[in-house]
Amino acid sequence: MAPHVQLLLGLALLLNSQYSFGLECPNAEMATNCEDCILLGPGCAWCKNKYFEDHKALRCGTRMSLREGGCSEKDIVDPESQHTVAEEGETLSPRRIKLDLRPGKAHTFQVQARLRRKPRPVDVYVLTSFYADNNGKGNRAKALAETAMEGIWVHSSKPKVSSIGYGLFGSTTVTDKKQKECEETGQVCEPELWVTHSSTAPENPFNPYFRWGREGGLQALMQLVLCRDVIDWGRNDSIVIYVADGNYKLAPETSETETINSSICQMNNSRIQTKIRPPSLSELRKVLFENNIQVIFAFSFSLFDEYAWLASKLPKASIAVMDISDPHSSTFESAFETLMTDLVLTHLPVPGLNVSYEPLCESRISGNLRGVCSPRGRAKRKSQTFNVTVSSESCLLPASFEIKNMNSRDILTVELTPRCTCECGDQPDPDFCSNAGNPVCGKCRCDKDYFGSLCECSVSDGDGPCIEKEGGPVCSGRGTCVCGNCECNRALGTTSYGRFCECDDNSCDRFEGKICGGNGKCVCGQCRCDRDYVGDACECSIKVDGCQGPDGELCSGKGLCECNQCRCESMYKGAYCNLCPTC
Repeated sequence: MAPHVQLLLGLALLLNSQYSFGLECPNAEMATNCEDCILLGPGCAWCKNKYFEDHKALRCGTRMSLREGGCSEKDIVDPESQHTVAEEGETLSPRRIKLDLRPGKAHTFQVQARLRRKPRPVDVYVLTSFYADNNGKGNRAKALAETAMEGIWVHSSKPKVSSIGYGLFGSTTVTDKKQKECEETGQVCEPELWVTHSSTAPENPFNPYFRWGREGGLQALMQLVLCRDVIDWGRNDSIVIYVADGNYKLAPETSETETINSSICQMNNSRIQTKIRPPSLSELRKVLFENNIQVIFAFSFSLFDEYAWLASKLPKASIAVMDISDPHSSTFESAFETLMTDLVLTHLPVPGLNVSYEPLCESRISGNLRGVCSPRGRAKRKSQTFNVTVSSESCLLPASFEIKNMNSRDILTVELTPRCTCECGDQPDPDFCSNAGNPVCGKCRCDKDYFGSLCECSVSDGDGPCIEKEGGPVCSGRGTCVCGNCECNRALGTTSYGRFCECDDNSCDRFEGKICGGNGKCVCGQCRCDRDYVGDACECSIKVDGCQGPDGELCSGKGLCECNQCRCESMYKGAYCNLCPTC
């Protein structure tokens, strides 16, 4: 491996290591145990130290926040995704691995794949549309097969080649005459898929009531694969040459339309006649993957984009552009070279699992469905390295999936185990948990009927310690009795506190609409007045400057100064008792 490639790979592994720089831990305050914590996100870790001061810092958070909160590195629990090799292989190695996968933490492992030293014999099947076969006026399927096999022989490895069959497909179009007959007899006339199979050059079936359409090719391809016992697909490399003069149809992945016997061979007397139900891409991929079928799509240049896209989505396929009117216009060498020498790793999708491939060879294609390495020259004799990255967003059930080397048919089995639990290595310590439980990842897991951070509480504890006066409400009706102590309500604007939640700072006397007249502070239902103020609502000032007249005498000697205001004798009035209306 080139030094710069090794350097980049090393940096990638470092960035994906346990230190996960830059990751956040959302909603860390919601976690009550280690399992809850690590499922909040890939950046979340847990402090397992039982003496960690929870009241000062969260026990769940990023590695950095835990260290800042006083948790040592050795006490941080942050499970990583990891794998172990269980079995090596030859053309695909390893052959079996065990993968522990933590949600959100992608894991990358390397796979070595190479071509077989001695190629297998090749069985070729030619599938053409009725139109491509000149609508019954000529027989081009045989010429196409001969041209294709010549292309294989050009290949330097010269595998043994044989043709195992020919097929024609097409869809019927109901003519006006047939439609009239159907209406008269009460029948329902619908277009149908027709597929014929022959071990020799095929004949184009003819029906005077129908005009042939171009639809149904991919369903015909699926049927030819499913009918492997009828067609006698062997253990040789199997290639279908799919020749079409029209586009194809795929059913949507979310289609609710029922596929009639889509996974069952429907061939009878070398013929299939059924309703047209095109397969979805995933259905087609599955059938080709499980049966190790490779495909060459041959078509006119006007359909290049459509079939090039389809070939890129299937397990192993190549393309050949040709003139449909001239079977010898395409030599097929390039298409067969691609199938014979490309190393392709692929798999069937697993719900909830993301798998991507990154080949490390020079000529390569990376992707989520497959990885392709195209070695040339002497590199064909060497093993090629693929980085395979697996990730999930949630905890999956234990499962396994297969990665196949489509060139050799060898399979890598990945045995998947979700890593959604914590391994903290706790030692029994009932004393720490009030002899009513044991620590688990640093927090007490209490025995039945006990609770509290240290299992210090029991459900048998009564509410007596939480009642201030006999017959009174529990926690003054403002809280809940927990383990003999009141936990006071903390609703907005009505915070209660005190041994029995008997206090709050909003129930003091008011003066002129203000708590404590605006001249003091409400503490546990009692006004604490500012200096120079007295009274239950701090409504009374003890100053006298408001009672002094111009001569400095209080209330002109005709009254008393109360709360900095004059209270005059009966005959006197005025702010300073200096007015006498009846004198």
